[in-house]
Amino acid sequence: MKMKPKAAFVIGCSIMVGIGLWLTLLQWANELPGYADLRVRGHYREFFLEMIQTAQNLGLNESFVARAAGLALAIAAATTAATSLDTSLPDQPPQGDGRVVAFPLDVSALAVVLAVVAAGLVALIAALTLIRWSEIPMSQGANSPQRLWRADRALTGVRVAVLGLTSAFVASGVTSVVAGMLTGPGTALKFGGAAASLGVVGALFAVFMGDHHAWLAHHAATALLAARGRLPYHLLAFLDDAHRLGLLRVVGPVYQFRHGELQDHLTSQP
Repeated sequence: MKMKPKAAFVIGCSIMVGIGLWLTLLQWANELPGYADLRVRGHYREFFLEMIQTAQNLGLNESFVARAAGLALAIAAATTAATSLDTSLPDQPPQGDGRVVAFPLDVSALAVVLAVVAAGLVALIAALTLIRWSEIPMSQGANSPQRLWRADRALTGVRVAVLGLTSAFVASGVTSVVAGMLTGPGTALKFGGAAASLGVVGALFAVFMGDHHAWLAHHAATALLAARGRLPYHLLAFLDDAHRLGLLRVVGPVYQFRHGELQDHLTSQP
């Protein structure tokens, strides 16, 4: 039976995504826990330099800015020429449907659109920089497993919230302004609301960002082993109960067996 090209493409993409996720999880297993430190006050200069570094990592260097400025000037010149041509011909005959063809944006409207796009780009760069800025490795010497787990979970939440909300606001704002300029305010809110769903894409992208994914690696490994019947799904709660009952002891971020006989008995089981 011959497989359809569309089905083969979907299966191939699924396999590639699965391999990528598996390699990502293997990398996460070697990462240390981290915590979020969002304090920027008093470090504005360092944060601004980090924003420049982030922009350069994204390819937004001096040549890109020069090309973008040249493109903006060319669009402004073309818009000015088209607008002046349209105003110089007030008796322009209508088209077949009775409408007069006119250029949709004037120079001031184009400037507003370019300003909004630039502001959105700066906001995204600031969000990516804040994620990098806030990631701090967690010292494991005097921290319990529960504290490390909660700190890394909070860091993941910060990444998702910052990039997800920023992506939603930027996509909604830019789309609303452009749609409002082209089609009027009636459709601006509709298009802007639809574009806000891109925040979900930003949130998913934020999950894979950064250098600390201990909480995500914990859940992935626990779910896999729990599905095989090797561990309880709520592993950390189980270990904490064993600690309270005196079966385990906590040494820094590690649970250890309190009694050697119990450890020998469990390790001898198939």
